Amino acid sequence: MIIMLKFIKIMILFFICYNTLRSLEIKGLVVDLETNKPIMGASVKVLNSLMGTYSKANGRFTIRIKEIKNIKLVASFIGYESDTIEIPVGNFDNEIIFKLKQKDINTDEIVVTANKKVQSIQEVPISMAVINHQEIVLRNSTDIDKILNYIPGLKMNGDQVSIRGASGFALGVGSRVSFLLDGMPILSGDQGDIKFDIIPSFIIDRVEVVKGAGSALYGSSALGGVINLITIDTRTEDNLKFKIFSGAYTQPKYKDWQIDGEHFKSGLDISYTNKLGELNYLFAGRLLSDASYREYDDRFNYSVFSKFKYKNSSNDLKLVMSYADNDHAD
Repeated sequence: MIIMLKFIKIMILFFICYNTLRSLEIKGLVVDLETNKPIMGASVKVLNSLMGTYSKANGRFTIRIKEIKNIKLVASFIGYESDTIEIPVGNFDNEIIFKLKQKDINTDEIVVTANKKVQSIQEVPISMAVINHQEIVLRNSTDIDKILNYIPGLKMNGDQVSIRGASGFALGVGSRVSFLLDGMPILSGDQGDIKFDIIPSFIIDRVEVVKGAGSALYGSSALGGVINLITIDTRTEDNLKFKIFSGAYTQPKYKDWQIDGEHFKSGLDISYTNKLGELNYLFAGRLLSDASYREYDDRFNYSVFSKFKYKNSSNDLKLVMSYADNDHAD
């Protein structure tokens, strides 16, 4: 009996040693695809198993496996797309390198117009709407007033804005809806009305609309609401974008309205941003030619926009300049 127990113990010890000897180590590295810098804390797991680990500060990881077979490793990290690598038997000694690609993370909209401070739209106590840059691009909106048509409760009366029935404009009084550019009022100086061609729509990052009176924060012009155009931010690297568009008007339904010839609406948008020392800058411009589908309704518009941003450890200064000219037949 004693001999039997010793034999069982020896066999158990043998199997433990055998499994330990036959276990293998898989070593690898997790880096950013664009910068090639190591990613710390990335999760690396063996697919369909409980085995896994995390990458160290230098991006390296080690996983010990106990079965010699084909396996798949999955690497993932917040803000990156997951990557899977299959390792066949015989390649365990080779170093595995994961190159993860960054991806956007969808979060709640961040707004600044409601209370003149940065906050989540879920925390805003008043009714407001936001149209982001992606929505503008997907809808191919070339004019700012056309962008506003997609906001519930807002109606365009010609070139005037009405929010929830509030009158958009009163002659001699000015607009009852405040129009802002990066938080600064830009209503015209002569009639106090809104000029939608003041900047190229190409550089709008998002549009924030407060539905309801905002006079306590933005003055008497915000009796009906507030429209705030947030422009894209400057970048630290060289970036050039341009867009060319053109389209033809079809003839109106009624013969008396029809005019001879082809009538096109065409335009060019362009922007350039870069960094010079501590100064980030952005230049943008637009040319627009609209022949219209009616007589005496053609127009030619051009606008230029620039933004300068100076930032160091103790200062954060911004300078925005804009100029626009509109030649309308009527």
